[in-house]
Amino acid sequence: MQRHQGLAASFAAAAMLAWSVGAASATSFGTIYNFASDAGDANTPYAGLVIDAAGRLYGATYGGGAFGDGAVYRLAPADPTGTVWTKTILYSFRGGRDGAKPTGRLTFGPHGELFGTTSTGGSGHGTVFELTPPGPDGGTWTASVLHSFSGAAGEGAMPAAGLAIDGSGTLFGTTYEGGAGTQDGPGYGTVFSLAPPDAPGGSWREAVLYQFSGAAHDGVGPQSDLLIGPGGALYGTTTGCGSRLACAGTVFRLAREGAGWAETVILALTGNGDAGAGPNRELAMDSAGALYGTTGAGTAFRLAPPGAGSTHWQHTVLARFKPESSGGPQGGVVLAAGGVLYGTLAYGPHKSGGSIYALAQAGSAGWSVATLYRFGRGGPVFPVGSLVADASGALYGVTEIGGAGGMGTVFRVVP
Repeated sequence: MQRHQGLAASFAAAAMLAWSVGAASATSFGTIYNFASDAGDANTPYAGLVIDAAGRLYGATYGGGAFGDGAVYRLAPADPTGTVWTKTILYSFRGGRDGAKPTGRLTFGPHGELFGTTSTGGSGHGTVFELTPPGPDGGTWTASVLHSFSGAAGEGAMPAAGLAIDGSGTLFGTTYEGGAGTQDGPGYGTVFSLAPPDAPGGSWREAVLYQFSGAAHDGVGPQSDLLIGPGGALYGTTTGCGSRLACAGTVFRLAREGAGWAETVILALTGNGDAGAGPNRELAMDSAGALYGTTGAGTAFRLAPPGAGSTHWQHTVLARFKPESSGGPQGGVVLAAGGVLYGTLAYGPHKSGGSIYALAQAGSAGWSVATLYRFGRGGPVFPVGSLVADASGALYGVTEIGGAGGMGTVFRVVP
């Protein structure tokens, strides 16, 4: 996970944004927003976007805002064609108690709230925050800190991913550090929950559900959003493993067991051969319960759930992206109609700028990859975070670099 420090803040006013069209065979591509280096604007996104029922996009940036410690923004389509968008900064982080430097994707609450995390600030080790929309009479969004990670023994530290929310309104997330620590390190990461207050005005209740131990067969360093599966089980990835040398990241399942939670490693990558290494982004699940994900070493994979009488998940590599042309996916995949997977690669050919790909099953021949768009040629580069789709099938994402000030862009692509 890349980090940038000391980014200049940029401008705060909402702006009407022009559509620019890029070239790609049978695919339309447009940059719908360029993050600026002017005072007050958000800049340097690391996470993907979320979209509401009205087609408005919401995201968080690591830098920029009024105080230079990151911001939450909204992009709203200003005309029916989606070629002009209006940008609004909803909140700028001050870098103190309210947190700083968000790197995870936002999550919607049941009443239009936005939940997210900051990687630093609060009590020193990051926060979970809520942004409440204004009432019918207008006004500004209201920020609340639901939890500050203190760095105390056993607690998580530095949440690097977004959150999942269940039907009761409980939030689930991961921290990259904290938990079961050692004398020489800050801990291997945790999975936590935040339960909503029992009464209005009460406090959210945090619980550590699992501490990654650093043991030989356990993962370490989770930095992906969790996925809530059937029965409320949680699925996620870790970027590495403990003391086991031949292990390069895991996919894990966390399920309720008695009064607690039990972890199962359903895939431990060896780092050898073509299976990939370093799964670092969220998973997708289809209607049959199969999981789909990517590895930072340049693969896309599928995990089919165990059959009757078995506990073994079937791991299949769907695509192996050439090292010189992928640079490692910096986002997961989005599962679209017909079982097509869409994702991005961090670099294009010869590490030029990145690309957007589609991955589809090709009968007995396995899976085939098609490149929808290549970044570069003077435009935005280095797509990060996962894509998100609107009701029409258009895809939206962000690049870390590009735009007039080089501070990143938001793009739209129609396959």
